[in-house]
Amino acid sequence: MKIQIDHDAEKYLTRLNSETKERIRLAISGIMKTPPEGDIKPLRGKLNGKHRLRVGNLRIIYARSPEQLEIIKILPRGDAYK
Repeated sequence: MKIQIDHDAEKYLTRLNSETKERIRLAISGIMKTPPEGDIKPLRGKLNGKHRLRVGNLRIIYARSPEQLEIIKILPRGDAYK
C-alpha cells in the first residue's frame, strides 16, 4: 500500500519531537493493517468519507483506498477539524 502525506501534514510532522514521531509512525502502520487498528472514527460534514485516528492529543485525518493511504492532516485536537 502506498502512503501519500500532504505537504502541510509533513511540515507539521517535522516540527514534532522524535518520541511523538515514533508514536505517529506506529499509529499509521496500524491503520495500514486489515482491519485497521487504533482509535478510528469516520468523519461527517465537510470531511465526509474521511477518517480520523487519535494519537494522544493529536488527530490524523486520512482517506484510505485499497491501494493508497492519504494522510491529509496531522494537527492537535482543537485544530484538526477546522
